[in-house]
Amino acid sequence: SGFLLYLIFWVGHCLASEILPFASDQVNAIYTIREGTDARLIGLLLVVLIGPAEEIFWRGFVLRRLCGRYGLLCGFVLGTAVYAGVHIGSFNLMLIAAAAIGGAFWGVLFMATERLWPCIISHALWDVIIFVLWPIR
Repeated sequence: SGFLLYLIFWVGHCLASEILPFASDQVNAIYTIREGTDARLIGLLLVVLIGPAEEIFWRGFVLRRLCGRYGLLCGFVLGTAVYAGVHIGSFNLMLIAAAAIGGAFWGVLFMATERLWPCIISHALWDVIIFVLWPIR
């Protein structure tokens, strides 16, 4: 599923770059965060800490509670919106859209499997692919 999400992002980037004049600059801005840091360290942090922590919090805690309180559909929509919404402060429309797409993808995966491990593995794999192995620029 991490590879599938990467493919979705690659296609989305190709389309967005043709339609939105600011898309490439905003995507490049996302990657500037990693400049000057060893790619192995970035990969290790993404796999061991960042991907798993995001899934445990967002799908394991937030989404689970929202679905329990508001039902599956409303909980899913709210969880995805909040996940994307925390990125608004970046003022980077491409990052916000990426969070919405990723949040929806992992939300569906969590709801379909009712387990966190597939989400953790998918998120960690996607992180390493998109940030270390094959960045989309």
